[in-house]
Amino acid sequence: MKMMLTVEDVLQRKPFQYAKVLAGRKGLNRPVKWSHILEVNNVEEFVNGGELILTTGINLQRGQKSQLDYLEKLIMLNTACICIELGSSITAIADDALAFAEMHDYPVIVFEETVKFVEITQDLHTSIINHHHQMLTDLDRLSTEFHSLSLQPNGIMKILQAVHHYFHRPACFLSRDSIQCYPLDKKEALSSINEQDLENRPCMEHDGDIILSAAVRMFDQVWGYIVLMEADTIHYEFCTLVLDRAATAISQVMLRYKELAERKHCLEEDFIRSCLSSDRVEYDRFYSILPTFYVNTAYRLLCIPAHPNHLAFTNGKADIHNTQISMMLRTLLQKEGYSPIIAVRPYEVICIIYPCTNHKDTKGQWEKLSVKLTQLCAKLFNTQLFGISSSYSSLELCAKAYEETSDVLHLRKQTESISTFYDDLGLYRLLLPLQKTGMLQRYIDDYLGDIIEYDKRNNSELLKTLAVYFECNGSRKAAAERLFIVRQTLYHRMEKLRSLLGEEFTDPASRLSLEAAIKAYELENSLRKKQDELLIHEGRN
Repeated sequence: MKMMLTVEDVLQRKPFQYAKVLAGRKGLNRPVKWSHILEVNNVEEFVNGGELILTTGINLQRGQKSQLDYLEKLIMLNTACICIELGSSITAIADDALAFAEMHDYPVIVFEETVKFVEITQDLHTSIINHHHQMLTDLDRLSTEFHSLSLQPNGIMKILQAVHHYFHRPACFLSRDSIQCYPLDKKEALSSINEQDLENRPCMEHDGDIILSAAVRMFDQVWGYIVLMEADTIHYEFCTLVLDRAATAISQVMLRYKELAERKHCLEEDFIRSCLSSDRVEYDRFYSILPTFYVNTAYRLLCIPAHPNHLAFTNGKADIHNTQISMMLRTLLQKEGYSPIIAVRPYEVICIIYPCTNHKDTKGQWEKLSVKLTQLCAKLFNTQLFGISSSYSSLELCAKAYEETSDVLHLRKQTESISTFYDDLGLYRLLLPLQKTGMLQRYIDDYLGDIIEYDKRNNSELLKTLAVYFECNGSRKAAAERLFIVRQTLYHRMEKLRSLLGEEFTDPASRLSLEAAIKAYELENSLRKKQDELLIHEGRN
């Protein structure tokens, strides 16, 4: 069905069977919204645009200038065409007026015999009203069809297909994550368009074609745009109404997807909460979110502390933000070959990560993933802090894995050079339990107390000298160069260390104990610095 009458359609109707087109044949596709009998010069007061003008030419009798001025007004007011009855008032149209109409593709139609304007207006108005009624009927039918399609599998693509079949134009859905098109080969044509282009321009030109769009909204948020390609502006209003109905149907599809994702998200949060608590995990309840291969596959736990600004969100915005975090993290992990179970909490994001069955789970792959996670954390939370546990096969040890990630985060907050993997913490894996019990400071005092006290009294650097000497594997020359002192000064310091620590402090057993104490001192000292910085920051605020 044609959505609107054009001048060409009107010429096919019975009252116009003897009409002739004298100029503007290229404009026969102009839409006709109404017809109007006009015999006055002040046409501005009587037309709105899109009218077929009927006249006996009584207002065109004053010659060529008056005809030219009259046509110019009608064209400026965007009327559809002019139909003139020749004979009763005028017998011809001036050549200059016809040339002007031809130049603007404005149809000039004449009746060489007497016609009844009332029959023309009655016929056209009946046809136009019937067209309007048919359009409303189509709009109602399409709304029902879109709603029905939204309940079916792959509903968005089926809605696009219905839009295409009605308009015979390509239809697409453009969102942040993907582009869906029907026909499929039109996807590439929209790849250069983003949401910002469509946000304030529901009608725009792209690669020489006109595209119309309507926003798909959920919870007062725009989630994408439905786009009609290769459109024409003649039927802009009706096309927009159809696209609005299609957008509403697509939003219903997306809402159902979101509800399903939200249920899964809540189930994943419950599962992780159960794993981290002392409760017995009911695996049957969580079967739908667990990978089929989880029983025979080792996992690691990822913990990301949430950005403080996240806490400032209202409930609605926090839910959307949580979903976005979960989606982005899940997309990254799946792309890298892992199967995640994610819980987004107010203060942290916890994720159980299983490698997929066909994925080579190596340390190199985890390090590659760590780089990608660093980039994602910087984007989401403006931080590079996160921790990854050791590998575990039993979910019963999930709480232990979480404790390991907490240890990594604890260390990384003090020393950013620490690895994100608990596996790589080395000596710190022994020192951290002592720090938690408060025994670490006693160990430091037992092995380094005399040196620390001597440095404080004499403003010296014996402890630094000892650490550098061990790092240089006992090379006095290398140690002196790193400390920017002459070798004689180093000899003097070594003698002092020997007097405080004993003659055998460089023996393997003593050296091992002293190096562990130095690492412990660095750990405790970095913690104190962080605490002091925090107090200074809070004092300024």
